[in-house]
Amino acid sequence: MGRIPSLDGLRALSIALVLVKHSVMMEPFDRHHAFIWDVIGNGDLGVTIFFVISGFLITSLLLKERSETGQLSLSRFYIRRAFRILPPYYAFLIILLLLEETGFLHIGLRGHTDAVAFRLHWQASLLFLRDYMGNGSWWTDHTWSLSVEEQFYLLWPACLALAGLVKSKKVAVALVLVSPAIRVVSHLLFPRVGMDRELMMFHIRIDSLMTGCAMAIFYEHLQFKWRWTLPAAIFLFVVSPYLADHLHGYYALPFGLSLDNLAIGYLLLYAVRNPGSLFGRVLNHRIVAHIGVLSYSLYLWQELFLGKFPFPWGLLGAFLAAELSWRVIEKPSLKLRDAVLAPSGLAAT
Repeated sequence: MGRIPSLDGLRALSIALVLVKHSVMMEPFDRHHAFIWDVIGNGDLGVTIFFVISGFLITSLLLKERSETGQLSLSRFYIRRAFRILPPYYAFLIILLLLEETGFLHIGLRGHTDAVAFRLHWQASLLFLRDYMGNGSWWTDHTWSLSVEEQFYLLWPACLALAGLVKSKKVAVALVLVSPAIRVVSHLLFPRVGMDRELMMFHIRIDSLMTGCAMAIFYEHLQFKWRWTLPAAIFLFVVSPYLADHLHGYYALPFGLSLDNLAIGYLLLYAVRNPGSLFGRVLNHRIVAHIGVLSYSLYLWQELFLGKFPFPWGLLGAFLAAELSWRVIEKPSLKLRDAVLAPSGLAAT
């Protein structure tokens, strides 16, 4: 398995949903068509797509290593992830702290901020615990999803390496199946937490990641009918947002998130197996794929630029910052990672 087709395109779709969502939040767009904006700016769906992709990709790479070497090296995995995730992430946090210290974040304020809340949430972001802090500082609110990802990286590879593939299969399937019950019980036990904060927590969103993991594990055995691709897309982008908007947590917590995960998984499977289809060609177009490559940096920087500058300048600034981050921080970091891991023969993963 080389580079998995269509994944960068799906990342581009994910980040587009997030960017539209945050642009709408910060700008006085025509709210007479609120549901249309909710569909094309479904930022939570964008993050869910990221989660499913992440579970699928990480598990695929781990299984590839296991197939090639007969074992999984946790040290190599964490080195790979550290070189990929940490340099741009901590660069963003350091620059954000400097801007707050100089008062820049408070000048021409667009995003809500408070000095005490900023420090508290910045520290939580630094430690990848932001998912359990809730909203409170616009500038770091988006790092909740990165905290969920890091907690997943900490637990799932260790499960595969220590428990083995057979037991890990059972863990993945079990978590997908019991997550609706986990969400309902968590909500009943802690009703004052609030829906927005609940939907950021690792134990609430774990099944999105585990859906991707299960897909990678059972990839060779999964079958699907192409005629269900369009209904799956309509459900995911139209029906599900409508139900979530009208039924609120009564839909999202028990089954809404689970149904979204399955629909995303279905579309991901189709895109990966059919890169020559119309959907696949769009996802694998050079420009779309490059936006997918930039998606991590875009996600990091968009909150700052959309919070400081009006549309479209905030969006343009986010893209410029992402391109700069990719070329100045991420690509050199990946080259260094490859040099460090070259003796293992698995640097490219």
